[in-house]
Amino acid sequence: MLRELGYPDSEDVAAEFVDKENLAREVLEELLNVVLSRKYFPLALGRYVLRRAASLRCRSVLPRLVENAVRFIPVLRDLILYFVKIAHVRNHDSIGATLEYLITRSDWRSFPFVQYWVLTAIQQVPEFANAEKAMAWSSHSDSSIRDRMLALSALAYGLTDWVREKKETWSNTSVWAQRANVWAAAVLPREERGHWLRPIRNNPDQSVKAVADALWIIAESKPETI
Repeated sequence: MLRELGYPDSEDVAAEFVDKENLAREVLEELLNVVLSRKYFPLALGRYVLRRAASLRCRSVLPRLVENAVRFIPVLRDLILYFVKIAHVRNHDSIGATLEYLITRSDWRSFPFVQYWVLTAIQQVPEFANAEKAMAWSSHSDSSIRDRMLALSALAYGLTDWVREKKETWSNTSVWAQRANVWAAAVLPREERGHWLRPIRNNPDQSVKAVADALWIIAESKPETI
């Protein structure tokens, strides 16, 4: 009927979409070959491949990206965003193993930039690791990011006891880490969380106050879980 009226048949539309998707995947794979064949890493092309693969949720390039992750250190942010975007139960282990290598055994493991983005990936997709590893890696990260990474890792894995212990010392950290510690209070029971946040909502630092206000509003809008 659609064809008779001059419109493409639904099967034709679906076939055309699949063809375009397959073509885009093939182009990405060819571009990835170019990136990996270069003696010096091509920043612009490498970044384009990762961003395009993420936008298309293209998993066909994942095995080679995992295998060559160290080559993509110059664009690690984009590699991590790709990993997070295409995360699936079928690839949690392979991506997780790659992240563990980067932060524990690679030549780049002591760089705060690498530590930050690996831990950020795990905080976004906790299935990439487990609480014990995430907290250990956070604890051994550079002092400039350590307190913040610990708080966000505790939040990602719902480590209530860890967050509770920090209620007395959270203000001894940098403002950047203070905001993370306040945000991590989301794992606390509502009454305990509200009691702790109340004075922080009058904090002289406006950024810390803003995080406390935001968490208060979000928490109060959700029913208490038992």
